[in-house]
Amino acid sequence: MAFGEVGVTDPAAVAKMSFLPSLFVILGALLFRILSGRSNGVQLGAFLAILGTGLAVIGLARNPGEMIVGLAIQQTGAGMAVPSLIAWAQTKFPFEHRGRGMGIWTGSFFFGQFISPVLVHQANGATGSMQGAFLSAGVLSLAVALAALGMGMTRRRTPLMA
Repeated sequence: MAFGEVGVTDPAAVAKMSFLPSLFVILGALLFRILSGRSNGVQLGAFLAILGTGLAVIGLARNPGEMIVGLAIQQTGAGMAVPSLIAWAQTKFPFEHRGRGMGIWTGSFFFGQFISPVLVHQANGATGSMQGAFLSAGVLSLAVALAALGMGMTRRRTPLMA
């Protein structure tokens, strides 16, 4: 739908344009590896900053080329998402509660995937376009990234359960 807003309506053309950016997930996984020794706040902040930048570029794209650049940036952040979130979640529970904690995390992750289309639809309606929804999500992600980076520079890791 966002591609349609920049003039690309053929599903085959969208698939061709989405192919290369989808490979950037691998780059995100490699970036997570580079940041794996840093605090969770830094890892989360980096992933959200990259993801949010990509979403904002998609939201501001005026042509298919700009959309592809935004997708590549967003997919790089997406490649960092799961390992960053799992690494963070693992620090919140002592060893004996990690199985239960990760079960809750997994349920929350899949609920997020379930509810995401509903939220995007609501953002689309609120902003008047799919690109507006992407831009809003990008700005929100960038704001949370700043908070995570700030906390990552000052906080120590402490488990939720003792």
